[in-house]
Order: sequence, then C-alpha cells, then structure tokens
Amino acid sequence: MKLIILFTFFCSIFGHFHFNADDDLVEAWEAMVRPYEEKCVTEVNVKREEVVGTISRKVYPTLKIHQCYAKCLFEGLGFYEPKNGNFRIELILEQIKGMTKEIADDCYTKYLDEKDECRKVFSSIVCATEKISKVVYS
Repeated sequence: MKLIILFTFFCSIFGHFHFNADDDLVEAWEAMVRPYEEKCVTEVNVKREEVVGTISRKVYPTLKIHQCYAKCLFEGLGFYEPKNGNFRIELILEQIKGMTKEIADDCYTKYLDEKDECRKVFSSIVCATEKISKVVYS
C-alpha cells in the first residue's frame, strides 16, 4: 500500500507515467482507442494535444482530467461499465493485445473499491500497462 501511495505521489508531482512497451503493442493500443479520442476530448474538455498520441509516446499524463479521459476511452471501448463500476474482463482479454488473465484479474479487480471512477480506471490501466511492459522486457 505504501508503494502505491508513493507511486501516486510521484505521478502527481511529475504529472506523467512513462512505460516501455513493444512497438507492436503500442500500435495496437493506439489503433484500439483512436475511434473514441475525439468524443472523449470533447466530453472531458481536455486539450487534444495533452492526450491524443500519448500511448505512442509511451507516456500517460496523470492529472485528474487525464484520468477521466482514460475512463471515457474505456467506457467507449465497452471495457468499463459505470452503472455498476465493473470492468468487463472477458472483453478486455479479447481486445487488449498483450493482456493475460493473470494481469487482468490482478489489475482490474485491485481498485474496485476506489470511489473515484476516473482514478479507478486510470490506476487499473497503469497497473496493466506496467505488467504488460514487464512481460515484454523480462
């Protein structure tokens, strides 16, 4: 728990989560979210240049507005159901390149008690990205 708090603290100071993932994974992830980018930019009222293309730059901005943008993307993709606060693990497994059942079970259940939906979704995405990246480079 202390590690999560420390990680969150540093992310809030520096404002970005950097990751190393295989370029093929990054391309697949970018293509997956592309259809929802403009809708989410408008819905969340975030500057387009702050969020669009961040995956290809292998960085996620971490401010609250960016977390809500990520939540919007996950809702658009059908991965997150805001009415019940749950992730659709089977769909995530089918559609996110590099995802394993172990990573999905860990990362998309770890934050279910988080009351802030934007933070819940974003924290789960960061968890999964970090684990997938480790799998790629281990």
